[in-house]
Amino acid sequence: MRPLILALCIGVLASCAAPNASEDPGLAQPLGVDTSCNADELVQRAANGAETRMHLPISLSIPARGTAGQFCMATGCEAARIEPTLTRALGWTARVITNDRSSMNAELQISPDRSSFRLRLADSEGSEEWAGGCNAAGS
Repeated sequence: MRPLILALCIGVLASCAAPNASEDPGLAQPLGVDTSCNADELVQRAANGAETRMHLPISLSIPARGTAGQFCMATGCEAARIEPTLTRALGWTARVITNDRSSMNAELQISPDRSSFRLRLADSEGSEEWAGGCNAAGS
C-alpha cells in the first residue's frame, strides 16, 4: 500500500510542476492586450558609431492576439505582421514585418511593465531605432 501512495504522490507532484500548453516557455506568447506605441524621433547610428537624430513620428498598433497589426509613419499607415519571438531580453519581443508602403523587418521590444518600447532596424551599415511610450487599449 505504501508504494502505491508514494507513486500517487509523485504523479500528483509531477503534474503540478509541469507547465500547461499555454505556459510553455518554448513558445512565444501574444502580448495579451491591444496596445498602441508611439515615438517622435528616429535615431540613426552608422557603423562607425556616428549618431543622427531626426523628427519622424511613428505609431505601432499591436494586437492582443494574432499577428495583424499596423505601422504608421508621418507618410501614412500600412498593415504590419507582428510575430512574437523568444529572446533573452526583458519584456515582450516580436518581429515587425511590413511589405506594403515600406519593406521592414524590425525587432520590437516592449518593457516588462508595457509602458515603453524600442523598434530597431539593423544591417551591416548601422541601425535605425525609435523609442517611445506604449498604452494598453482603453487606458
